[in-house]
Amino acid sequence: MTSRTIFAAVGFAMLAAGPATAIQHVVTLNGVVSGEAADQRYEFAGDFLQTHYGLTTGTGSPLSYLPPLERAVAEARSPNSGRTRGFHGTNNATGRPVADGGTGVVAALTNAPSLPRTAGQGTLTNEVSRAWVDDQAIGFILSRTGNTVTYSTVNGVSGQPDDVWSITAASIAEINAFQFRIRSAGQNMVSLSDVKLVQGTTTTNLGCSAPGTCGVGLTGAFSASAGDLHISLFDRLSGNFTLSGNWIFDLSPTRAGNNAQIKLLSVPVLGPPAVPEPASWAMLIAGFGLVGATLRRRRTVLA
Repeated sequence: MTSRTIFAAVGFAMLAAGPATAIQHVVTLNGVVSGEAADQRYEFAGDFLQTHYGLTTGTGSPLSYLPPLERAVAEARSPNSGRTRGFHGTNNATGRPVADGGTGVVAALTNAPSLPRTAGQGTLTNEVSRAWVDDQAIGFILSRTGNTVTYSTVNGVSGQPDDVWSITAASIAEINAFQFRIRSAGQNMVSLSDVKLVQGTTTTNLGCSAPGTCGVGLTGAFSASAGDLHISLFDRLSGNFTLSGNWIFDLSPTRAGNNAQIKLLSVPVLGPPAVPEPASWAMLIAGFGLVGATLRRRRTVLA
């Protein structure tokens, strides 16, 4: 075996063992600390998004770093009556990403109306309001395939079709992170439970073991109660994916003001590459083993 063949073997092993992108839990913030609510500690000037991702621009007053990162937002909330849910994408009012021919997102996507539904019961309006049942689990599926994101929620009434929204844009391919943002009103509790992320043949549980203690491989619900706000951020998202789970709203004693969102984001890529999976390590080690055996054989022949 020539030296060129040797290095080709190593190169193949290293290529095959290339870093396996794995979803990473970055931060969970709850409630109020030192007079700052979780959203203030997360996205205002000088706080988490700026210090962790090195963001240098912002919008609003005080400066907020989140809108430029937003690509789509799935939402469920409870006004004084009914249950409103919708799916928000970028438009002229929010500003469009550069990938879509714009100059960047400048306003939160939920400041603009929801996208029109593509399927569901009744007239296909933008946002839709359904009868709300206290503590009822409403299933959702949020998925990306190529440049298309689709969001669907269970109607809540037996025999009626799911509500579905969809958006296709070049900027959808830029999504590499998502954030759960949950806000409760009064003494209510709002939660996101049974959350699973599917990427290819890999299914990953996402959840919490206690308030503020959340991450990959946990199964407890993401939740906010008694007027608190909960934020959990995951990054290193790549390729096609499906995120599923259940929205659950406690509507007693106050139903208005409860809100839950999943924000699909494009955040700066940073940090070391993900560690190769065990199978990839095995292939890499086998490649080096092949090189070692070849070198020993050559020494024997020369002797």
